[in-house]
Amino acid sequence: MAAQAFEAVEIRFPGGMYRILQKHMSDNVDREQFGVILGGYSLHQDLLRLLGREYIVPKKNELDYAHYAGVCPTQQFHLNLLRRAVKNGLLAMIHVHSHPFADKEVGFSGIDDHYEREEAVWLDKHFPRMVFGSVVVGRSSIAARVWGLSEGAPHSTAVGRITGC
Repeated sequence: MAAQAFEAVEIRFPGGMYRILQKHMSDNVDREQFGVILGGYSLHQDLLRLLGREYIVPKKNELDYAHYAGVCPTQQFHLNLLRRAVKNGLLAMIHVHSHPFADKEVGFSGIDDHYEREEAVWLDKHFPRMVFGSVVVGRSSIAARVWGLSEGAPHSTAVGRITGC
């Protein structure tokens, strides 16, 4: 799955999930927020569609740190998520975090790029059927991407559309 190249990628949220995610991301503008969407995916020709099933927010003790310019879940939180995903047959994991300082245009930081590249390589090695994506939410903007490997090198593909069901 990870070596696959896609012409188009979209994310679909079930009813109400996007509003819950947006509310969580805007709950505290003094620090970045973090959550994870677990779900599945479908692949039709060159369209990869990620289908959200549940949105999980770590408790305060499940974060190594959370401040204005960064947020990081604990390794234990991450391992628990992977166990949950495997147990429930969910093969898509989308990390979601906020950039409370971004307004009309939001983008991934260099720190986001570094962390997500490492995550994509690790997941491909240990869970090769898992699709890994990420979303960053600003005050009035959103950006998303999906990670894959090509000849062992991680690369991202921008998500072209995010919709609710």
